[in-house]
Amino acid sequence: MIYRTVLWMFFVNVFLFSCSGLFDQFGGHFNILSNSNSDSFLFSLALIVYNGYLFPLTIILEGSGLALVVPVVLSFILPSLGYLIGKKLHRNEQNSTDF
Repeated sequence: MIYRTVLWMFFVNVFLFSCSGLFDQFGGHFNILSNSNSDSFLFSLALIVYNGYLFPLTIILEGSGLALVVPVVLSFILPSLGYLIGKKLHRNEQNSTDF
């Protein structure tokens, strides 16, 4: 398995986070994708829904911008740890079968 194949979740999060930031800045001209206060409601909602497994953490960080940043960071860290653990276990499994 190639390392970048486990990072698809990170790339989707980066895309949603980037769109959220762009529409926060320039969202006043896009009525479909933002609400009246030029917030990127749909992209922020998609980012939170996409990272539903972090819902309790998102509720705790509700008032700050960390509610959007933490899922992006964790979507890089968690798959990377899983990849490294799987690679190490696979290597150990191969070594134990080779006598």
